[in-house]
Amino acid sequence: MTFGVLLAEGIASIRRVAGASAIGALMTGVALAIVGGFTLMALAYRADLEAARASATVEVFLNDGIDSARGAAVAAEITGFPAVESARVRSRAEAMRLFGEGLSGDGSIVKDDLPLPVTIRLELQNDARTVKGMNDLRARLKNIRDVEDVAFPGELVRVVDERTRSFFRIALVAGIALALSVVGVVGITAQLTVVSRRSVIRTMRLLGAERRWVIAPFLIQGTLIGLAGGIVAAAALYGAWLIFPGLEGFMRGSDLARFPLLFPIAGGTLGVLGSALAGGYYLRRKHPL
Repeated sequence: MTFGVLLAEGIASIRRVAGASAIGALMTGVALAIVGGFTLMALAYRADLEAARASATVEVFLNDGIDSARGAAVAAEITGFPAVESARVRSRAEAMRLFGEGLSGDGSIVKDDLPLPVTIRLELQNDARTVKGMNDLRARLKNIRDVEDVAFPGELVRVVDERTRSFFRIALVAGIALALSVVGVVGITAQLTVVSRRSVIRTMRLLGAERRWVIAPFLIQGTLIGLAGGIVAAAALYGAWLIFPGLEGFMRGSDLARFPLLFPIAGGTLGVLGSALAGGYYLRRKHPL
């Protein structure tokens, strides 16, 4: 058989169960649209978590009486740590703002003789912005001479770590569940076609047709249904831009403007899988080799 014949038979299979095929394509589109919407929400949530993580900095407080020159030397030493991206000595105005002393309401210095300690602000590498990473860094910083204390937003980082783990678990479970729903929808539609064509299939098998040629039209049918559902999902997501203007800005800003174009590919792939499972199961039961 040529591909043209198989394609024609696949389209004919869709026509034979047009109602079920239309419902299958629609339900596939809804499921994929939910997957897409959930994915975008998850990516936005992840971006917020990463922004919160990026705001986590470390403050190093030096002993009383240490001057700025020694502070600069300590900062240079800390910069060599693998977990540290940058380290700089805070200016006196920044130190006053940090401790809430010596500044007027407009930020000008009103009392310049306060005995404030020299402080060093650290920016960390992304992989070090975890509770364990910061605790390890804190222990190492405490061993440096003239370092009195080290402070970091441990509670913030802990919450970000916990929610990031929860986010990945939820995303994995939801993604698998929705993908299985698409496979199930296409599989049921393909099985209806197989059952409606069982006499023809039986005849083909008696004439010696190989299983791959028998099941090929149903694979094409599942692919077309999944592809149609993916197009529906992509159109729905692009249409959502008109309802939620912020969605377009987020997708363009995150280089996801072409993300919906993956839906037809995903739909076709899941459609092939669903129809293969349904058709193969029927043929194994009814017409074993």
